[in-house]
Amino acid sequence: MSDRLARVLLCALMTVATILPIVPTAQAAFYSPKFDPEFDGIVTFQIGDACLLQADGTYSSTGACTLNLITANVFSTADPGTHYTSGFQGNVGIEVVIAGNALVEISTDPPLSCGELCGGDLIFFTGGCDGDCFPPSAELTGDTINGTLSDGYTLVRVPPPGVPEPGTLALLLGAIVAFALSRRRKAIP
Repeated sequence: MSDRLARVLLCALMTVATILPIVPTAQAAFYSPKFDPEFDGIVTFQIGDACLLQADGTYSSTGACTLNLITANVFSTADPGTHYTSGFQGNVGIEVVIAGNALVEISTDPPLSCGELCGGDLIFFTGGCDGDCFPPSAELTGDTINGTLSDGYTLVRVPPPGVPEPGTLALLLGAIVAFALSRRRKAIP
């Protein structure tokens, strides 16, 4: 094998080795609430896979069922100035509801708050029946509205954040190979 080819392969291996550590372990599941018409935006929660394997029911947000907030950027559809943004916050849950090996409802307390800089608070509630039945909901309190907006939500499992798709890795590897071939052609007289 030529020296040049060996260097290109080493470069490709080093590139892949730097990308792979950002892949989270397969011991956690990620969920994002899809809101009804009042809110829009993205919120990503993380919960342990072991929690999802438990029987259907409501569990305290501890141990394997610890609920972490990974990222959030939520705003009012009527007033985009009313918003909530946040980075990672550990153990934000009170309770999680598991059904069919999936996270279906959450309750958070205290409100997920990032202070005055981000503009608001966000809190999630589980649904239930106490005479009348009510669906799971979320509340957004912002700095540009008076009061609190309420909205329903449905949790949807999403891929882990920061994981490159196979197509992205293939493009990266293809670019490295193309670069190596172009350098090789220039070096041959």
